[in-house]
Amino acid sequence: MTKKIIGIIISKNKYLEHDEILNVMTSDALISILAKGVMKLESKNRSNISLCSLVEFEILIKYSSESFFLLKKATLLSSLPPINKLNSHKIETIIRIFKKIRDHNKDIFDICSSIVSDFEGVNFFKNQSYLISMILDINGEGLSFSSCVLCGTNQDLHSFDVYQGGILCKNHSKSKTPILLLKSFYHLGQSLDHYISITSPETNKQIFNILSRLLF
Repeated sequence: MTKKIIGIIISKNKYLEHDEILNVMTSDALISILAKGVMKLESKNRSNISLCSLVEFEILIKYSSESFFLLKKATLLSSLPPINKLNSHKIETIIRIFKKIRDHNKDIFDICSSIVSDFEGVNFFKNQSYLISMILDINGEGLSFSSCVLCGTNQDLHSFDVYQGGILCKNHSKSKTPILLLKSFYHLGQSLDHYISITSPETNKQIFNILSRLLF
């Protein structure tokens, strides 16, 4: 008996001589799939299971174990472009981010799918920053974006301090964060659409660098 599922390969590990264990995020679970023989050049699945690819997996239920499912067929739906000198850093960063995913939810799956499918899109880098904030949150390292992390007020917000845990009000701030940066951090805690609409590419780059230091 087989079952078809759609998922993103967030990491993979060599298993025995010609096999790999694929760590896959679906919209409702993180699962491991044993892909037998995919290290062989003649494998039909070999070219369809690259890192960060969105794939339709046909898995064998009968032969599954508590540790992993057994892959029958992999159908590539979307993938990152071939790596080259111009995009290598961009692709390597995505791979590093995806490997930090320790849990799942549908929102994370959807934004990861968007990142893979829309590699050259205008909102790619903003999606990436938003994803990092979600990963930090689901991994238990979330920051406060909408109220003072020390007293809980959402009035007179004044600064953002990543080492304090997020946004601070005026009474608890030692310095002032530029207003555009502070607004973008605030909307990072609202919704992706809000964040995209309010944040400039330059501000997003600042936020990405700040959040990346926490994630990595």
